[in-house]
Amino acid sequence: MDLGRLRLWLGGLVVALAVATASPLLRNDLTQDDVPLVREDARIHDLGNIREILTTPFWPKAGETGHHRPMMTLTLALEWAMGGGAIVTFKVMSLTMHAAAALALFILALELLPVGWAAAAAMAFAVHPVHVEAVAVAMNQGELMIGLGYTLVVAWYIRLRRSRIPTWRDRSL
Repeated sequence: MDLGRLRLWLGGLVVALAVATASPLLRNDLTQDDVPLVREDARIHDLGNIREILTTPFWPKAGETGHHRPMMTLTLALEWAMGGGAIVTFKVMSLTMHAAAALALFILALELLPVGWAAAAAMAFAVHPVHVEAVAVAMNQGELMIGLGYTLVVAWYIRLRRSRIPTWRDRSL
């Protein structure tokens, strides 16, 4: 098997392990902060509330904590609209982001390690129980999105630096 096919096969294995490990969450109901932030927050139940979604504190009762996370609230609203409020929609999105994060770690690890070690690191990440709260609770999807984004940017930057000197456009990104 050539190196390219091996990497593809191992990447698929990393994704399969992440999905298999986290898939029991698909049977779960909303939990923890998802109850007030998803089930009970009328703002996210209608995309017509976009202005309120983007301008009010994250917690429905203004002033409770003062956190302002408009992109996370908007993400929850989009998921509510996609699935008509079905809980499984939030769970599938969390599961997808977890699998994508594990694959992103594999991509990053390939920049730093031999293919076998990169696969081992990504597989350990995919099945590690430390991710349970980030994956099981819909409102924690922000953690998955940020981790996924940073991991891909670091992998891109390492690859870029090995190939050429970054331009001003590269630096802007």
